[in-house]
Amino acid sequence: MTKVEFFTQLEQAITHLPQDTREDIFRYFTEQFEDLTEEGMTEAEAVAALGDFREAFDSLQAETAAPQEEAPETASHTERRTFTAAHLPPRIRLTEKNCGVEILPSPDGRLWVEYSITRFTEVTVSCDANCFTYTAREIPRFFGIHIQNRKPTRLYLPHGYLPAMEIQTSNAPIRAADISCADALFHTQNSSILLANLTADDLTVKTCNSPAKAEHITAKKLTVKTANASLRAAHLTAGEIQLKTTNGSLAAEHITADSLDASTANGKIIAEHLTVPTVTLTTSNGKISLENADVQHVTLSTFNAGINAILPGTAADYGISTVTSTAVRSVQTAGASRSLNAKTFNGKLNITFAGEQ
Repeated sequence: MTKVEFFTQLEQAITHLPQDTREDIFRYFTEQFEDLTEEGMTEAEAVAALGDFREAFDSLQAETAAPQEEAPETASHTERRTFTAAHLPPRIRLTEKNCGVEILPSPDGRLWVEYSITRFTEVTVSCDANCFTYTAREIPRFFGIHIQNRKPTRLYLPHGYLPAMEIQTSNAPIRAADISCADALFHTQNSSILLANLTADDLTVKTCNSPAKAEHITAKKLTVKTANASLRAAHLTAGEIQLKTTNGSLAAEHITADSLDASTANGKIIAEHLTVPTVTLTTSNGKISLENADVQHVTLSTFNAGINAILPGTAADYGISTVTSTAVRSVQTAGASRSLNAKTFNGKLNITFAGEQ
């Protein structure tokens, strides 16, 4: 059966249901199909894996035929399970939906995942020579039943185990603490991400509409992104660091790196206690503050706000280019080992040098 045939039959089978229920059902099977094809299945394989949707409808309708007062108890029933891997593969892929994820050190030296399920949750866990895979699929709401959130899924990593990791969920937070890994991606949306005491090679952290926080991280490359929320990064040691948010404040403190690129919009940037040769801080409608910084090359840019910076050395150590609403200044000191580019509009520019105080 093709994708078109499957969804045509599905649409015909649910025509008698209310519109909002039809939309929920159609959305659910569409997401399921997309997940399966993204995992590498062909169109025919994905359709076959979805199975006979009529059986799912019959089961759901039978359950919702119970008295209304019993629905909350039915919906909230969960079962907790654990899967322990027989060996340690080089990769881990964990995919959740609407459920939090926690990554923690293993208390017994084994790789294992602990998860809860409901009768509306499908979980697949496997481990082969190449990858430890956990995938959960959940029917969010059919026939007026509200499914309560499951307890967070917990992944436990043995000490000294350095897998490449891809951790994804949605509408639920990700928490990771006291672990080490190789390359890693932590990705959610509409919920927070909190990472603490991590060691990694290339670490990427993404969310939106919720804050992101990364503290006590050591990495060769670190990228942290969110939107419509605040971002805090502190006690970081890395080669290249990129921090990005919008419509929220950004704080970068106690950072040692080769380069730091931090940007936001409609929010302020506060950067303190930096040991970073190359620093770029960019925002709009928010002030920039840079203090206690051991830096070589600095770029500061904002709109409709001011810039306050205290830089090491003296003005003579810098090649300086500044732009404000009222003036443009360029001072190119011969043999200068440092550089400063600062730009603001509708705001004051206040640059001082620690060696001249």
